[in-house]
This record gives sequence, structure tokens and C-alpha cells, in this order.
Amino acid sequence: MKLTTDRLLLRPFEPSDIDTRYLGWLQDPEVTRFSNQRFRQHTLESCAAYQRSFSGSANTFLVI
Repeated sequence: MKLTTDRLLLRPFEPSDIDTRYLGWLQDPEVTRFSNQRFRQHTLESCAAYQRSFSGSANTFLVI
């Protein structure tokens, strides 16, 4: 599933999306200040495990 417009790309989150840039964003206190993610410490491995947890489920993890 992929939705593309002139101003938007919406697609499933893929293992290749997990990198140090993503991890830095996820650990940025300003980005997560209103999210429960602010209480967690993430690693590349924990992010990969989270991404894998969507496989075979009725839920979808999307990139915007």
C-alpha cells in the first residue's frame, strides 16, 4: 500500500527506515515531549523489533 500526491507520500515503515537519523529523531526530547515515547530509551534493535511486531497483525506502521 502506498499513497502518493504532490505533497504527500504515505507508505509502510520498512526496516531500511531504521537508521541513526530515525533513532535521533525518536530520542529528541522536543519531538517526544507529548508522547509516551519520552519515557523510553530506544536502540536500533528495539526499533527493528517494534517494526517487526506489525508483521502478520491487523495494524499498520506508516511513514508519512
